[in-house]
Amino acid sequence: MSSNPLSEYLRGFAYKSPPRRGQRPIETLRIPFETFDLRGTRLGFGDTWMFFDGVAIDCAPGTYALEAECYCYGSDARVARVFATLAGRHGTRGALCGSFGVDVASACIVDYDAIEGYADHDEVAFDRWMQQQVVEAAPSWSGSIACPAAKTSLVFFDSGFGDGHYSVYEQRDGHGLVGAEVVFLTADAPYPFGA
Repeated sequence: MSSNPLSEYLRGFAYKSPPRRGQRPIETLRIPFETFDLRGTRLGFGDTWMFFDGVAIDCAPGTYALEAECYCYGSDARVARVFATLAGRHGTRGALCGSFGVDVASACIVDYDAIEGYADHDEVAFDRWMQQQVVEAAPSWSGSIACPAAKTSLVFFDSGFGDGHYSVYEQRDGHGLVGAEVVFLTADAPYPFGA
């Protein structure tokens, strides 16, 4: 499992004042944190442990730049949105593609075709990889978990304030679909914890 700039950002807030319940974000920052190679034609978003129950979007194969928009609430930073956009392209929000539930406070992006193909080809080996590399590793913050047998990786990240139900939207430019965006928090999201 590898770490990335998003993980480093989310870990670095101990020196700030603790947030108050109801507080609005005091800082918004966009962080490029990973690149992701899509060999198949479906980009998958979902709960890190149950991504097959998520949303799969028809997308062009290629390298996608992953970027997170984070909200800082004093000593606590949260992932508000994650964008997966074809490298070198810039999209804007398009149509709603669907939504998915998160039950482990972590979401992920996968090459849906590659992972599904691996699971269909060797269910026992896939289940072992899931248990040993994903579930038992208990990912926190953000990182990447290689799946050599599927020739891909699972990129995971915190999901807003944790568990919930989250929407996935197309990202489009003047030439068509260039990726997707998952929304965990809106700009006016108040901090839900504390006194």
